[in-house]
Amino acid sequence: MSDPNRPLRIVLVAEWLDTRGAVSISIDLARQLQMRGHSVLFLYPGGPRLSEVEETGADVLPYLPPGSVRIGSLIPRRTLLEVRDFRPDLVHALGLGAVPGAAALVRRGEAPLVVTVHGWPREETARLEEGGPLPAKVVAISQTVRESLVNRGGVPWDRVHVVEIGVDLRRIEEQSLDVEKPYDPVAGCVGPLEEWRGYQYFVEAAPAILAENPRARLLVAGDGLEERPLRARIRELGLEDRVLFVGGLASYLPVFAELDVFVYPSLEEGLGQNILMAMASGKPVVATSVGGIYRMVEDGKTGLLVRPRDPVALAGAVNRLLADRALAASMGRAGRRVAEERYSITRVVDETEEIYRAVTA
Repeated sequence: MSDPNRPLRIVLVAEWLDTRGAVSISIDLARQLQMRGHSVLFLYPGGPRLSEVEETGADVLPYLPPGSVRIGSLIPRRTLLEVRDFRPDLVHALGLGAVPGAAALVRRGEAPLVVTVHGWPREETARLEEGGPLPAKVVAISQTVRESLVNRGGVPWDRVHVVEIGVDLRRIEEQSLDVEKPYDPVAGCVGPLEEWRGYQYFVEAAPAILAENPRARLLVAGDGLEERPLRARIRELGLEDRVLFVGGLASYLPVFAELDVFVYPSLEEGLGQNILMAMASGKPVVATSVGGIYRMVEDGKTGLLVRPRDPVALAGAVNRLLADRALAASMGRAGRRVAEERYSITRVVDETEEIYRAVTA
């Protein structure tokens, strides 16, 4: 019988290394597993955050052929050989987009496959079966995602385990500002500019927010296909000098440090890594009551929840926090406590290790 506490040899297969919260969790997981004595081989398709991965101490390999733009199962032969020589105990796909590549590594059945699902699976649930049978374990980041996988994706209930997201609080503290800034309040959205995140409703709320807070500035930080229509709408509203777009970021952490109110008007959400980053940064949150967000944001205590697709309600919530600095500060402190008590990266790694032990027993 093998030692149940022995160090494991783990292959982590990532999605594109951009500024998404899911990628931050993947990098934190690699770092923490290395610190616990496991051997980690981190496979990536590309992206601007490679240096962060290299700093974790994990061995790093690309898993797309040179020049390829498709995240799929076309694993370079060199990578396949190096993975085989690594002799992994398990392969962990860190998102649905990484499943085809991960499945290509385990087709011979030498190692069990674990897959993490961060958001709504939609038709992408079919990717869980690409290259073979269902994974040994599927990790959902919230109970809401688990229910979606089971009810909409047909994944057996007992195969899906919930490991809620977490954050490395030390990294947050490194970005904290120690100096007082002039109080020109800043409210903003942070994250990839995608339609389902609802940033268009933040833009529609902007006139009401700025009318009540003439010294305020609004911020949209991120990159994506929605940038052009969002900018066009801001021009129509005549607010180019009041709403700032910031793109090309390697990390969102410095942005959170500058915010007074974090706004997340999402139309659907598994849980919300950027909400957690804002809470860990001590910022009050205004968010929509969709998906698993209610699990993280306690309305009236750590932030304010509003209906989705409602710019009037969104503006009212933001204005309330900008007008009442004491309330905003109180919610920020409460959010930080929630992050410390419920969403530490240590808890995430503990629960992930339990799954690893189960599939390798």
